[in-house]
Amino acid sequence: MIDLNEWKAQVESRKLSQRQERSQALAFVHQASVRIDQLSQNPEWNFYLSLLQPGVDLSNKTLAEEMDKLTRATTDDTRTQALIAYWHAKGRLEGLTEAMNLPSTLRERARLAESTTPPVGAQSPTTD
Repeated sequence: MIDLNEWKAQVESRKLSQRQERSQALAFVHQASVRIDQLSQNPEWNFYLSLLQPGVDLSNKTLAEEMDKLTRATTDDTRTQALIAYWHAKGRLEGLTEAMNLPSTLRERARLAESTTPPVGAQSPTTD
């Protein structure tokens, strides 16, 4: 049977291991964030965004058109077709928007991770 001090030592060891794993993950996110900062200032990134923008414009146009078709639909078949086209365009728009926002999303997640992760070796509060 394990005594209380051994158990506390095991718990602290696990906590330290978890903090080290989080620290390594944070270092990776921070590294990616720095690279994303460099990427978003790169002319090729602007070119990439210019390739995505027509898809965003087309998706927005399709959403408006299909919503109009939905309001004017007189049969279940036309309503179903309009709904399928609407949700397809909405999914495409969400994917394109997420791809375009990748640098800012990654920077925000890195900032959040840095603000919530204690430094390695920091003592966590324990209750005795």
